[in-house]
Amino acid sequence: MKVLHVCFADKGGGAAIGAYRSHTAMLSQGVKSNLLVARKRTTDPTVIRLPFSMRLRIFIWRKLSAIILKFQLYNDYAFRSLNIFPTGIHNIINDSDADIVQFHWISFNTVAIQEFKKIRKPIVWKLPDMWAFCGSEHYTFNEARYAEGYKASNKSDNHYGLDLDKIVWLQKKKHWGKVNMTIVCPSKWLAKCAKSSYLLKKYPIHNIANPINMDIYKPASDIKIAREHFNLPIDKKVILFSSLHKLKDPRKGFGYLDGSIHELTKKIEPSTLCIAIMGIKTKLKSIHGVAIVNLGYLEEDNEMALAYSSANVCFFPSNADSTPNTIKESMSCGTPCVAFDIEGVQEMITHKQNGYLVPVGDVTGLSEGLEWTLSQDESLLSSAVRDSAFKLHDHKSRVKDYLELYSRILSSQYS
Repeated sequence: MKVLHVCFADKGGGAAIGAYRSHTAMLSQGVKSNLLVARKRTTDPTVIRLPFSMRLRIFIWRKLSAIILKFQLYNDYAFRSLNIFPTGIHNIINDSDADIVQFHWISFNTVAIQEFKKIRKPIVWKLPDMWAFCGSEHYTFNEARYAEGYKASNKSDNHYGLDLDKIVWLQKKKHWGKVNMTIVCPSKWLAKCAKSSYLLKKYPIHNIANPINMDIYKPASDIKIAREHFNLPIDKKVILFSSLHKLKDPRKGFGYLDGSIHELTKKIEPSTLCIAIMGIKTKLKSIHGVAIVNLGYLEEDNEMALAYSSANVCFFPSNADSTPNTIKESMSCGTPCVAFDIEGVQEMITHKQNGYLVPVGDVTGLSEGLEWTLSQDESLLSSAVRDSAFKLHDHKSRVKDYLELYSRILSSQYS
């Protein structure tokens, strides 16, 4: 069996990382796999970069899309993609020797909406977010629109100007009627949303958690060496915050860090704490007396695993996500997480068993979660965290799930 994964990039964001991990996980289990990308950041020869002419088209359509999107006014901070300009990528997919094509994050016009119906191979689409069944937005809290269809009557009050969300949704409705497609969702929550959506409810929808290499993401053998590598203090409790998004992005919740630390330092001496920030950079040296160490953007899995292992707790106050890489990476390394009680995260964290869940927006609750986590027996809690991550994300088990799904699809295709 040969699999062709398709994603905008092989690194540089959570969805791209997830696509590359799925691809390499399959390779590790003897599956013939390639990853087709517009932007290649690795030197991996099994990752295939699109021809220059096609990459140029994608770049131009991406810039044009950004201009067009300005005609729709909104203040929900949701990232948006049009994918209405064809690039010809379907020809490369059809000419490949793959038996199955697996889509990942294909926005930035990587695969145009109208190109789906031109693909002659069965498509498995692992949804990284909600874009597949929404309009142009990648996340939304407006369930009525994706469930009922995009109408003027269910348009959010904070949207003005041209309704591009509706226009893109209508394009999907028009072109996806007879596409040979199977949907995979990494969380039960996202699967539930997809099943309730107008666009995807007619397709087979499965839940398979994202794989992660548990031989790489594991607790460090020596925490002292791990902390010395990042210039982190040996004698302090380290709180890790990780995000590739801008500080102002409310969905990722950096703004909650300040309030939570303010509450926490009323109970715990600031000099005994340290905040490690991975990914984004801040010029702040401290928050309410708690020193900040910028770890920067870490590309290598081994180094990221070392960073997670260096922390006592991972702080993840995102108010909308499916199964975020940050949580599964942290938990695989045995580091517990404090996070908002959102549906995708609920499938990874069981409150006060392998982490701490807080009602969305509850700053005091986040502070209490940090305090609770830092007061637990580190060895016992870390073991529970690691065990639960292994059951959900072990790459060998998840590849087996995918191969079983592929076999069923191919057998029905040719029976």
